[in-house]
Amino acid sequence: MKIHGKKLGPRVETVVFPRPDGDVVIQARCITDFEDFEKLCPTPEPPKVRRASGEIFENIEDAGYKTRMDEHGKRRGAWIAVQSLQATPGLEWENVKPEDPETWASYDEELAEFGLSPGERSRVTSCILDACGLNQSKIDEATKRFLATQASQ
Repeated sequence: MKIHGKKLGPRVETVVFPRPDGDVVIQARCITDFEDFEKLCPTPEPPKVRRASGEIFENIEDAGYKTRMDEHGKRRGAWIAVQSLQATPGLEWENVKPEDPETWASYDEELAEFGLSPGERSRVTSCILDACGLNQSKIDEATKRFLATQASQ
């Protein structure tokens, strides 16, 4: 797809933290599909239960299924963060391995070990959300620019 002959690239957001020995630049890129995640972490299937009538249904209320879905959701969030932060030039994880689901959840701990404060880590999370989600204030700003351009023509 193109609009006015132009293709979009993935959105990249940047946050810069000042440090005496040089600014730290962290970038987050939007995630456009979850195919790689689903290959590594397929969505859990609910157990199938046969009713007395013989009808088979998926028991989405099963406690084990709910636990697996909760873990799946947490892994998905951590995977989004790790993959999004791969846009940061020169980023080298020490403990996180992008191909190993068991390591993804430690990304925030690794940001802390790198030297980011809780507030700075929160800003990194906001940067990831801005890149991967919809930021209403940015949409409003872009809409105002567009409408101002239309009004001036």
